[in-house]
Amino acid sequence: MGVLGGPKYTLFRVTNPRGELLAEWIAEGVWWRSGDGYEIRAVQHRSGPPFPQTDCYPNGIKTVVAGPNIVRRVVAKPEWLAVMDGKAGSVAERSAVSGPVAMPCAER
Repeated sequence: MGVLGGPKYTLFRVTNPRGELLAEWIAEGVWWRSGDGYEIRAVQHRSGPPFPQTDCYPNGIKTVVAGPNIVRRVVAKPEWLAVMDGKAGSVAERSAVSGPVAMPCAER
């Protein structure tokens, strides 16, 4: 299970057997090992080639990260989310907006 004690952020990087990026997810809060992957509350998703795209979910979205190779590591809060929280307030205030909303983020 993920770390406890306030919102923590975990990057899940999914690659193929050759090590090429398939997708990256940033999870907020706790996560659970599940079958072939992890159940997370994603705040950001980046897809791999041939058409990479980064989407942000300010309210979070429940999803499952699965793939042939998954590496996870603790990361800092995404910058776009820190800026949004500075204007919108806490995670609870972000969650007051109904449903998961996807919005494009700046590419890394």
